[in-house]
Amino acid sequence: MTQEELSRYLEQAARTTRVWLPSRVIRSVGYFPPLQMLEVEQRGRDYRKILQFFGVPNTALEELVGATSAAAYFYQKLDGVYPVQKVERDLATFKEPPWRQGERTEAQMWGWK
Repeated sequence: MTQEELSRYLEQAARTTRVWLPSRVIRSVGYFPPLQMLEVEQRGRDYRKILQFFGVPNTALEELVGATSAAAYFYQKLDGVYPVQKVERDLATFKEPPWRQGERTEAQMWGWK
């Protein structure tokens, strides 16, 4: 894949929104086919983080979204299986869903900013 193709795909992904999941552990997910990257927004009682898993087949997104327990699928089939990178909300590949806009950042939650 050339740099130009990658740039075009990243621009396309930036216009794509992660899909919300009704889970207490996973808030939203997005999939970027050219890099086989699954972006997962995790949530907890007092934290939010975005993880990018690489080399994930596209069927994993369908299975994750369709699982009776997204958290169980995440911990059994993704976490520890694929290379992962934690990213800041501002550096995420996918834009935030509309319901996330105006929400406090982790730093603001803890009074760091």
